[in-house]
Amino acid sequence: PSMWLFAWSVSANWAAGIGLLWIAGRIIYASAYYRDPAKRPPGMLITFAAQVILFIGALIGVGGMFI
Repeated sequence: PSMWLFAWSVSANWAAGIGLLWIAGRIIYASAYYRDPAKRPPGMLITFAAQVILFIGALIGVGGMFI
């Protein structure tokens, strides 16, 4: 939902770019997990950062519509 709200209230292009970053983070996480589970934090951090950006951006975007 945060990606959809971000795209609707902020920018669809930015949402797509951050969504691709999220996918890249999941790929990095999965490949690191298969090799050595201890090396998965970089992928998790990329995924988490992308999700936080989408969520906060959606909150600001939707909140800005009511101001």
